[in-house]
Amino acid sequence: MERTTTKLYEADVAGMRTAYYMVEGRFTFDTGSLTRYGILIRRADGDEAEFPDVFGTALQARQFIRRLYRRKVTPATLGDIVYDHLCREDIRV
Repeated sequence: MERTTTKLYEADVAGMRTAYYMVEGRFTFDTGSLTRYGILIRRADGDEAEFPDVFGTALQARQFIRRLYRRKVTPATLGDIVYDHLCREDIRV
C-alpha cells in the first residue's frame, strides 16, 4: 500500500497543538488499483491515532475531518467517533 498524508487543519486543543490529516492509501492488485481515505490526528506531544481505510472518496474524508477539527477531537476519542460513524453508515444500508 502506498500512503500519503495531507495536513488539513491545526488547532490548540486543551493547551496542545493538534493536527488533523487526511490519509490517502492506494492499494494495487493484479487487476488494478483502489484508493481509500482515512484520518490521522497527531498532537504535539506525539500522541496520535490513525484510521487509514474509512472513506471511498476524498470529499467524504475532508468533510468528516472538518467536523473533527471543529469539535476539537483528540486521538484518545477518535476511535469511538469513527466506530460510531461506521455503525451509522451500516444501519443506513
